[in-house]
Amino acid sequence: MKAIVQVFLRNENTKATKVFYLLGFLSFFLMCLTILLFSNNSLHLLYYVFFAAFAICTAVRCVLKKQFSLYIRDFIALLFLLCVTVSKILNPSSAFSTTPYSVVAIYIVCNHFIDRNNFNYILYIMHLAFLIFLIVFVIYYRNNILALDFQARIGNFFQNENTVGYYFVYGFSLCLWFSSKKKFALLWLIPAFADVLMILYTGSRSSLLIVIVLTIVFLFSLFRLKYWWLPTIIMISSAIIIIMLLNIPALSSFSSRISKLLSGDDTSLLERMMLLKEGLFMFVSKPLIGWGYNGMRSVSTGHLFAHNNFVQLLADFGIFGFLLFESLLFLPIIKMIGGVKKRALNEPVFLFLSLIIPLFMIQFFYANYQLKFEYIFLSIVGVLTYNRSILYNNNAFRNVSCYECNI
Repeated sequence: MKAIVQVFLRNENTKATKVFYLLGFLSFFLMCLTILLFSNNSLHLLYYVFFAAFAICTAVRCVLKKQFSLYIRDFIALLFLLCVTVSKILNPSSAFSTTPYSVVAIYIVCNHFIDRNNFNYILYIMHLAFLIFLIVFVIYYRNNILALDFQARIGNFFQNENTVGYYFVYGFSLCLWFSSKKKFALLWLIPAFADVLMILYTGSRSSLLIVIVLTIVFLFSLFRLKYWWLPTIIMISSAIIIIMLLNIPALSSFSSRISKLLSGDDTSLLERMMLLKEGLFMFVSKPLIGWGYNGMRSVSTGHLFAHNNFVQLLADFGIFGFLLFESLLFLPIIKMIGGVKKRALNEPVFLFLSLIIPLFMIQFFYANYQLKFEYIFLSIVGVLTYNRSILYNNNAFRNVSCYECNI
């Protein structure tokens, strides 16, 4: 244990930085756990306590190590926040919320805490938080789970069912990454299977679709294109098994929702299409600054979200807010593509895909610019792509003599 602690703290050169480093990790873990467990009840205020502790520890450590600087991605996030503020000023009737400010603050603080030396530890800590959430979720809904009751969607004690489904998607993606490292691979797949099962209980079809895409990418990444026939056989076999399972009476509710979606008779799908059209009309009427935070929900028929992050951003903050937010996601994608062209594919590329695929796909189904974990994972993706040592070196997680871009 002492040796592990020594390796963990090897880049902290003073006692003060070591203390703030450890406290920063602890507060980050508690912050993640609070977001997962208490976002939908009175204990959600604990999040602000742990985030404040995390921010203070990060700031003090940066000052002590004289490593504080403003990255370009921080500047883009601040410009997005400026766009949100201007939109609110020009739309005084729109709702005011601290959410955009708090999520951007999370993003910036994470950018300055997560680095080449603690990257792997951050992933383990986040996976531990998602694993604890999985266990608590199973305990709380044990009666529904043991009864194999898929008729009613569960999860709204923690958040709405779709958001909870996305939590399980993030947990699933981290499980796939750790299993791809071939260390205790089968052990990591156990919580991954549990995450998929809990997604079925939440009834989130979009989460299930993202899991299917992640699994396909994982299989082809694992066996490489040389053995393309092997993942193809696995996918066809899995599809047959899934079709058979959906004919089980316990899953009739979920299978009927999928059937309605495919046949075009799904009322929720029709409602979402109408909201998309309405959101685009709102964007056309105010293309530059939008209608302000939650403007789509305030103005639209039925006062609902667009169920699409692209349209929601366009309606709320106009073209400028849309481009600024999406650049936080697409600039790392462009940088990763450039890196892949120069170097052979390696482990970090699959890690990048396992994180970027959920971040990108969720946008088609949910207004996720308001989700706190969205910004934590965006920060991780930014560190992964802007750090050349992690991007190009298979042993980056064990190598401390690395180069960090100041971007």
